[in-house]
Amino acid sequence: MCIRDSVSEARKINGIVTIAHVFEQEDLKILNKLASALLSKGGQIVLLAARRERPCLLFAREPALEGFDMNDWIRKYAPRIEGKGGGNALRAQAVGTQAATIDEVLQQVLKEIPA
Repeated sequence: MCIRDSVSEARKINGIVTIAHVFEQEDLKILNKLASALLSKGGQIVLLAARRERPCLLFAREPALEGFDMNDWIRKYAPRIEGKGGGNALRAQAVGTQAATIDEVLQQVLKEIPA
């Protein structure tokens, strides 16, 4: 998935440009770079995950968008991949052991954004 494809797949949820995608093997370093690029291209909330041996989640938001704490979301959803993580209100990440639940987790996180 390239940045242009990600931006074109963005959806507006309650007026908030949201990008969510599950990758197969990317690591957190790549997910972090991609999140930064997507935020710079107009994404307001970026939810990325990788379904790998050690699955990972990365949630980020633009600073101007208040009312969403990415660290709270990671603390809530990391246990669902049998993982731990942390960060701050703008960006947080987690690594776990249960890749089978990644898609379900991302769908649940999207419900955190009021419709």
